[in-house]
Amino acid sequence: QQLAADKGFAHPTLVSASATAAGGHGALVHWLNPAYPDDAASKTKIHAKADERYAQLAADDVDTIGGQTLADVHAAEAALHPPAPPGGGGWQATPTQVAEAMAGLNQSLTDLYAPAWSGGKPDDGGGLQAVLDAEATLAGAQCDEMGDSLATVKAAGAGLVSKQLDALPPTARNTMIGHAVAHALDQGAITEAQAAWLDRPSQLALLRAPTDPTVRQQLQTLAADRHEQVATAKTAAAAAAAAGPIPVDAAAATIVAWSKAHADAATATQAVGEWAHQTPDPKAVADAVGAPVAAWQVTGQLATDTKPWRTWAKGQPLPTLRAAAKQLGMDTAGATRAQIQNYIAASWDPALSKAEVQSAAANNLKKKAKPPPPTATPANSGGHSTPGPATATAAHAAKPAGTSAAGSWAAKHANVVAALKAHQAVTADVPAYQTPEQVAGLQLSAGHKAAVGGMHPKTFHTDQDGATWLHKPDSKGGARAAAEAAAARVHNLAGVRTPPVYVRNVDGKVGSLQPWIPNAGPLSTSPTQWSQADVDSIVRFHVAGWVCSNYDGNPANVLRTPTGGLTPIDHGQAFRYFGQDRLAVDYDPNGQSYGQPPPVFVTAYKAAAAGNLGPGVRVRPEAAIPTIKAFESIPDAALRAELAPVATEGVKAGLGWVASMRKAAQKRTGKTNVSDAEVAEEFLDHVVARKNGLRDAFAGMFSAAGLDVKGLTKVA
Repeated sequence: QQLAADKGFAHPTLVSASATAAGGHGALVHWLNPAYPDDAASKTKIHAKADERYAQLAADDVDTIGGQTLADVHAAEAALHPPAPPGGGGWQATPTQVAEAMAGLNQSLTDLYAPAWSGGKPDDGGGLQAVLDAEATLAGAQCDEMGDSLATVKAAGAGLVSKQLDALPPTARNTMIGHAVAHALDQGAITEAQAAWLDRPSQLALLRAPTDPTVRQQLQTLAADRHEQVATAKTAAAAAAAAGPIPVDAAAATIVAWSKAHADAATATQAVGEWAHQTPDPKAVADAVGAPVAAWQVTGQLATDTKPWRTWAKGQPLPTLRAAAKQLGMDTAGATRAQIQNYIAASWDPALSKAEVQSAAANNLKKKAKPPPPTATPANSGGHSTPGPATATAAHAAKPAGTSAAGSWAAKHANVVAALKAHQAVTADVPAYQTPEQVAGLQLSAGHKAAVGGMHPKTFHTDQDGATWLHKPDSKGGARAAAEAAAARVHNLAGVRTPPVYVRNVDGKVGSLQPWIPNAGPLSTSPTQWSQADVDSIVRFHVAGWVCSNYDGNPANVLRTPTGGLTPIDHGQAFRYFGQDRLAVDYDPNGQSYGQPPPVFVTAYKAAAAGNLGPGVRVRPEAAIPTIKAFESIPDAALRAELAPVATEGVKAGLGWVASMRKAAQKRTGKTNVSDAEVAEEFLDHVVARKNGLRDAFAGMFSAAGLDVKGLTKVA
């Protein structure tokens, strides 16, 4: 049977094993005898009889032939045609044998899923293993006679398999892959790490013979890396468990060591949690880690319980807790007991942020510093007090006790230092841009729903290095994604750091793709919690937002990065209102039309006018200067080239700004009908004009709000 199979006999196991009375030799011996020509009638008859028997089994005309079921035949033939080993190997085939291998693959696809599906689950893997074996047989075929056409046949076969599998219900497909993985694990074809730590699509890629060797190596490396992460997390979790739910004593050094043990466990288990939900059994991953958590949330955050710590800490001396917090990096001046406890807990609890706790503690000091009483004013003839001059930030004009005057050298120096720290923080946390080749080469896992808010659905994906990416499908065929990607690049060109955005097709859907920043959270919705560096950053966000006509920058779309910087995200509405918008401290089209929260810069301006910013914090028009100068340094041609795809795709898709730009083009040219190309050029002309008029535009807006714009109007 093996010799016949090697020579291309399709179903040698269905040839009768009975021996002839004279010589004791079976039919296969005659078929293999080189003394008879290959096209001899007797040989043809033997092959035809075997094919006939296979057809009877496949058509369910009979249950068994020679005691063999169809499944038995498939299993026996799979053993005669073992899959080609990854990275090389194969079997010598004639053109006829290649055709038969392709026919066998087609038959396995015909048998896939439906015949074996019962009660919602495949009782034998739904026939997937037969498909994989048949595909491996075809992939391993080597036939010099066929030349380049052999590669075409193999590609066609692989394409049929992909199409058929993609058409299956996801639950059914994943269950079938699970059966195949178990079989491969028994055969030693994959490792336990690959079976446990990879998602089903990745496992299927490893099981399929045609998978590109580079992709196969990447998946093997990914599984090995995850295996190491699990081992690290298990060790760290064991150390945290050994440390106990609370410190063994109240010494500051003990609290610090205990906190670091739990921090190491949280960091390590969180790294595993970033991908655990993609695996076939997330709970099994948690059990393997042995982490003190029941499961991971969808976003990879840990369900951490800090109640035992809080209960214990409430009974400990505050000076001891303060000393421990200092050793962990906190400036405890002005901090309450609760803030000190939260800062320590933030070492391991991802629901807490050290930066936010530190900022809240700093605000305590500001609130304790009371402004001097207002200067008395002379009474007029009517007996009413005469009000002094008012500005949008008059409530913060007085110098808080213990701080430098707003215009003093010390205050300016403090602002510069704070701005540098904020810039360094966001620069450290926001990923740099990757090349188009790197983005195209990302091996992204199957997506799962990203519950991160917003009007449009989004999905999380993990790349081959374990990093998380957010994908937003674009219902406008890529036009919105192009606008969002361009807006992100424009922000970064002007020094306003924001996560890079790329246009990428994922799971058959074109959209925007951007890296996910772990451990970042939204900006506080309370302006009283914003520092001067925060408000300065918000002013710069407004400059970039005006150039890109984006008014969706509410607090949920401004992230506080892990080290305390601010970065604007979600530029999906870039240029939505372009040509209709206006530059004003109260312009909020989303709020007026859809009841959405206002952009943070509108909130900042209103809070300043109402005296609702933190003590000593004000809107500084001069904060806009670095961003304005950065835009002024961008050549017009460079900006046009950056936004050319936005213009072209936007006109094709009929985005919101097209009608305004079409009217402007008609007015400029004096023509009733203008081409799409002319509308696109009009859009680019208006963006360039807006970029070149930033200084005067913002000086006018701030001046109308009663703010000092001397620094802003300086060209130097």
